[in-house]
Amino acid sequence: SDISYMAPGVSNSGSVGRQNPSISGGSGLDNQYVVDGVNITNQGYGAIGSYSVIFGSLGNAIPFDFFKEVQVKTGGYEAEFGQAMGGVVNVITKSGTNALRGSVFAYSSPTSLEGSWKQYQSVNGTVQTLSSQRHDVGVEAGGPIVRNRLFAFGAVDPQWETRTLQAPEGFALFNEDGYDRKRSNVSYSLKATAQLSPV
Repeated sequence: SDISYMAPGVSNSGSVGRQNPSISGGSGLDNQYVVDGVNITNQGYGAIGSYSVIFGSLGNAIPFDFFKEVQVKTGGYEAEFGQAMGGVVNVITKSGTNALRGSVFAYSSPTSLEGSWKQYQSVNGTVQTLSSQRHDVGVEAGGPIVRNRLFAFGAVDPQWETRTLQAPEGFALFNEDGYDRKRSNVSYSLKATAQLSPV
């Protein structure tokens, strides 16, 4: 979702979440999201992938390094794209070739490199974030299954996030040193393509 903000005419849409940008003035829930010709727009809310009314967009679970091209269409898009009052985000994924290739990637955002979190106070007390850390590693590879005929490409992308929270004294979750909320998920993607012979 974040790469769409690099296109002109794309801005934050506010309450519907950063993952659903406003394109050309439309609501963040007016966009259409397409991956390899398949519409993955949430039919209930119009967001990308699964959508929660509390947490916003939950993403589409496709590793970013699996993408070959991302097109952000802000207006006047082609006839094959429709059902959108905002913009269209069209993604083309990588495919295998006759050459065996792959890569390993890793991203990390440790607590030691982040700034301090602004603390808010309310009359009844507020649960505060003290620190967070994220780690993301993965591998991608592609190559021939049958040379010049059938190709495969795949990627795996495990991610871990830990957020340390502090509840005010008297809250059920109160702990002087804070408590950790850990979340992890693993994304898998596999694609097979066939090259048809001319008749």
